[in-house]
This record gives sequence, C-alpha cells and structure tokens, in this order.
Amino acid sequence: MGNHHGHGTKSGHATPNSDTNSHNGSRKSISRTGSGHDIQENPSQMQPTEKLAKADSGLELATPVLEQQNPFAQANSQPYMLTMSMSWLLAGALPPLFSRPQKANSPNSSGTGLASMSFLAKIVCAIPSHWLIIYNSDEMGLGANRFLHHVFNYKGPTLIVVRVENGQKFCIASPNEWRESHHYWGGEECAVFQLLPKFQLLEKGAKMLYLNLSVRGYPYGLRVGKDPRAPILSIDGGFEKIDCQKVPYQLEAIEVWGCGDPVSRERQLEVKKVGNKRGREAALR
Repeated sequence: MGNHHGHGTKSGHATPNSDTNSHNGSRKSISRTGSGHDIQENPSQMQPTEKLAKADSGLELATPVLEQQNPFAQANSQPYMLTMSMSWLLAGALPPLFSRPQKANSPNSSGTGLASMSFLAKIVCAIPSHWLIIYNSDEMGLGANRFLHHVFNYKGPTLIVVRVENGQKFCIASPNEWRESHHYWGGEECAVFQLLPKFQLLEKGAKMLYLNLSVRGYPYGLRVGKDPRAPILSIDGGFEKIDCQKVPYQLEAIEVWGCGDPVSRERQLEVKKVGNKRGREAALR
C-alpha cells in the first residue's frame, strides 16, 4: 500500500475496522491445520490500544502502531479491502520482490527521537509505501473485461484481493505480469493466502497461476494452485462465481495492487493511452 496516487484512481488507505463484522455468522469457512500459527481476527475483542497478543484462537490483528495515524501521504474516504493490518502481515510473509518499503531515516536529536510515532510505525510495520491500487471492482466494475483492461500490461508483481459472499477474503500473489494462457505459469514467488477469517498461507510455488478467457477446449477463468485438477481458488470466466477449495461462493469484489516501481505503472498507462488512441482512430474510419 502507500502512495495510492496512481493515475485514474482515488488515493487512500484502509483501516483495520473495515474487516470487522463481515464474516460473523458465516456458515462456510475454510480452515487448515498444520505447522505454524493461524491468525484470527476477532472484531468483538479488537480495541484501538490493544497490542498484538497471542490468544487461544491465534494472534489478534490489532496493534497501537497499525491503528494510529495513516502513515501514507493521502487518505481515502472509502477504505480498501486490503487493510493496514493485512498489509503488515503480507509484507512479512511475502518475498522481498513484493516488499520494498521506504527507508526510515532516524530522527535528529533535536526532535522527539524514538518517541516519534511516525518513525516507530516505519520501523515496526515496514508496510511498503509503493503498493498502488490499479483495479478496484467497486469503482471500476466487476467483470473479466474490466480486470483485463486495468491489470494487463502492468509488468511488476501484483496482489489480487478477493472477497466472497460471507466476508472471507483471499490474496493471490503474482511475481509476474498477468497474461492469458491455457497453461499454468508463474515463478517460485507465487502464493495464495486466506486473509479472513484467519490469515494463513494456503499454497506457494511455481506454475500456480492460470488465466484463460479465449482458448476453447480449456477451462475459462482464473485459477490458482499447483494441482490443476483441484485448484485452491477458481474464478469462473464471467468473474461472478468462485470456488475456494471446491466450496462455491458468490464473488463480491476484487482489488489488484501493483507492487512494482513507479515506472511499471507509468509504462502501463502509456500502453493504454496508445491503445485508446488507436481505438478512436479505427472508429473514425
């Protein structure tokens, strides 16, 4: 997250409160057991001054640093699905390819020193300030064509956040530029996470990504997972339905965050500008 000042998008940040109550009372939930901690976000216990503490159900997503003043330059009145607490966890779980936070310069001795909340926030959270929203279905429309239009030609790594009907959220991490293919692709840094109701890594590794909207004879849609016969996530060709480990849901919203340098976004916008110009010229013929 961070500057959030991409061309043609609204600037802003997400607040941890935007997660709450969206998954209470859900009848469908994905939960895995195994090594490591499952991290449970409990809205009924979250308080602005609570520290990240270990509980019976996992680790609560509430810290005084994360819920203080927005560390980014600008704020959005409509919070994004990717909240600050989720960004903090993802920044620590993802490879360095995705996370290149700004350096925290030590405050001078004449100031407040280590008591500076902004300085502490940069050190403790290390939320990448260069993460940039490039597609928000709530503002730009939900659909396969909308996804292609706003995401293609962005040559940096991306994070795709999806929300399903009962409030569960998932994140797809792609280290490569998105492209259409009837084969699975992607580098070793590919990963898929569950964000809510628990933060957990579901799978990672190479050749996990699949996006096919045009090649006949092969499944249409976006899929993520190492096993083509049983993908972790599967979005249909119309971007209306999603299967999460074979459990069907209604797809409610998608966000795509660009994690590359500013040049990646600038070049994408240049390509889109040329394409729009050619389209107008063709329409006039």
